[in-house]
Amino acid sequence: MKYHLDDGRALHRFTREEPHATPHDHPFAFETTILDGGYVEEVFTFDEYGWRGTLAHRLPGETYRIDATHIHRIIELPQRECWTLVRAGHHERETRFWRFGDDVRSRAWHERRWIRHGSCSQPDRN
Repeated sequence: MKYHLDDGRALHRFTREEPHATPHDHPFAFETTILDGGYVEEVFTFDEYGWRGTLAHRLPGETYRIDATHIHRIIELPQRECWTLVRAGHHERETRFWRFGDDVRSRAWHERRWIRHGSCSQPDRN
């Protein structure tokens, strides 16, 4: 749930994690303050050597700056609920959904067609 405040900020309430959701980015950079509960997100990065998924623990009382190109999904709510306060920046881009496998693909939120970004599999973690 998202509650828009009169000063341009938004109060978000998360009540379920989405470990199988399609990773996504955002149309703007934003600053988020974790008010209560916290969450664990899986963050995806890729380059010419492959892609990597790492975990980031977002803790109550902390503030984080998230770039528009930050690709993620929320995979855990340790307290079963999380409240955040978000201040969004200016619109920079269209939101994209991402797929990571033997290659990396993305699509704009309003399109059906997936675009390939190269053949790069997940690196060996040994």
